[in-house]
Amino acid sequence: MIYLSIFLFLMLYGRGLAQDQTYVISAPKFIRVGASEQVVIQAYGYTQEFQVTISIKSYPDKTITYAFGTIPMTPANRFQGSVTLTVQPKDLRTDDPQKRVESVYLEATSPHFTRQKKMLLMYDNGFLFVQTDKPVYTPDQSVKVRVYSLNEELRPARRAAVLTFVDPDGVEVDIIRQEDATGIVSFPEFKIPPYPK
Repeated sequence: MIYLSIFLFLMLYGRGLAQDQTYVISAPKFIRVGASEQVVIQAYGYTQEFQVTISIKSYPDKTITYAFGTIPMTPANRFQGSVTLTVQPKDLRTDDPQKRVESVYLEATSPHFTRQKKMLLMYDNGFLFVQTDKPVYTPDQSVKVRVYSLNEELRPARRAAVLTFVDPDGVEVDIIRQEDATGIVSFPEFKIPPYPK
């Protein structure tokens, strides 16, 4: 009986000394469209270097790869690294303009493991700051408008901006669309009607 106890103890203790090969992948909860997302991977129990490819692919068929990056896992970097991926809005266009892509796969592939996770896409990202030349306007005056479009890192987002002028009854008076080349969108002057509602 004592030999059996010693044998079981040595078996369990020996397994505790040898680390199993495992990995940890850290990613954001949502993938923000047009924003840079960082994915971090750490591998444990490995001694030989290998490559891990992190990809964002279409859901559910995985036929389109929206973004990918490769991370070398080596003893020099302690088998850990990160990659920054961006899903571009133009890549998510569908045949039906009323239908949006809602989910993607985040996939990690290496010679030792493959892992995929369904991730939700978030289309709302960044910040818009609207600047006008005056705080209050009267009829027949021109309105000068500038829009600062920033991403989550508060850097110029360089994306199209749409400005909609609405009267007090909620009726759209004018819609202006401008492309952003510098992070600051200057719109043409808008003239307030002489008899706004």
